[in-house]
Amino acid sequence: MEITLHPSNISGFVEAPSSKSYFQRAIAAGLLAKGTTRIEYKNHCNDSQAALRVAKNLGAHITDNPPYLDIIGGFMPSGDLLDCGESGLCLRMFSPIAALHSGLLKLHGSGSLLQRPQQLITQALEQFGVLVSSQNGFLPIEIIGPLKGHRALLNGSVSSQVISGLLMALPVSGFDSLLEIENLKSKRYVDMTLEVLTAFGIEIDRQKENIFNIRGNQTYQNCHFEVEGDWSASAFWIVAALISGVMSIAGLNPYSLQADAAIINLMTKLPVKFEISTRKVIVKKSTIPAFTFDASNCPDLFPPIVALAIYADGISTIKGVDRLIYKESNRGLCLQQEFSKLGIRMNIEGNSMVVHPGKVRSGIVSSCNDHRIAMALAVAAMGAEGPVTIEGIESVDKSYPEFFEELAKLTNQSV
Repeated sequence: MEITLHPSNISGFVEAPSSKSYFQRAIAAGLLAKGTTRIEYKNHCNDSQAALRVAKNLGAHITDNPPYLDIIGGFMPSGDLLDCGESGLCLRMFSPIAALHSGLLKLHGSGSLLQRPQQLITQALEQFGVLVSSQNGFLPIEIIGPLKGHRALLNGSVSSQVISGLLMALPVSGFDSLLEIENLKSKRYVDMTLEVLTAFGIEIDRQKENIFNIRGNQTYQNCHFEVEGDWSASAFWIVAALISGVMSIAGLNPYSLQADAAIINLMTKLPVKFEISTRKVIVKKSTIPAFTFDASNCPDLFPPIVALAIYADGISTIKGVDRLIYKESNRGLCLQQEFSKLGIRMNIEGNSMVVHPGKVRSGIVSSCNDHRIAMALAVAAMGAEGPVTIEGIESVDKSYPEFFEELAKLTNQSV
């Protein structure tokens, strides 16, 4: 599918979509909890649906009556195949949970997930006595548990998602464990996991930033969990407003542990027009000076920040390109490639992307089957010189299916 967007002023109100990171963690916790957990949310996306599908196959009974999702927990796998769709978080987080089972389970996926290396899963689970096999480090992965408590040293430089899965699974194993993480990059995502665990009655002793002492034989307690708004998706609305209009975005927690709430820090440092309260952010078109931003610990902010840098008054630098290689696309190269079609020059220098501001020309670009690339191109098109056609817009279904419908309403364009 494709869409043609015309230069537009964006104006109006939008409610932030549910954080898929929190949603998937709450689904996993609901699976492991006794009794009925109620999750309150705004919307589904493909990644959240993948987590629900896996939770059902692992024994959860789920009733979905929006805005409430009721999960009756109970870990009892009903089949041997777990389809994670294109969700990297679903795959990596549920792998340790699935390994609580003593029988054979097969983890599979689709689309770009099939091209993403998964050695992190095999290397981590093998330290906990799990038998693991893969296709030369790629999906499908077969595991035979049970997961056994152990003292393990893991590398956190590429992703923290397997670490989050271990933090969720090890408390219900029959043994105590100690996790030590080297080079923990995605600290905020681990903080989110610990927040969800606390809500479900699980205790983990964090001895240092990177050392976790985990008592086994704990029991998850059911609860009512409200999924907060997603900062990574909302960052695109923030950038769109800074470029071309005014936006009010509701449902965002300014004190959120989400890594992508770091966009608040950038807006605070820049002389841009924004107001933030307990549940709402208001952003207005502003003059954007050149800036430097480190996205190493919030790589999902990289695409919208690149779109913002295009409209800055000077050359901007965004750090953290190495965190973009194994996403839905090689995001650094895709951003460079697709924006070059619109006349924008970006240089990758070491671990940084240097963005040269300029006029966004009319043209035809591709999402590279990456939801965040599609949204970055869309918001950049708001200030373009002419129409911009984006191919592969169905990619946004992964995280924000309503994005282009919302954009059409906010800019008075047809989808």
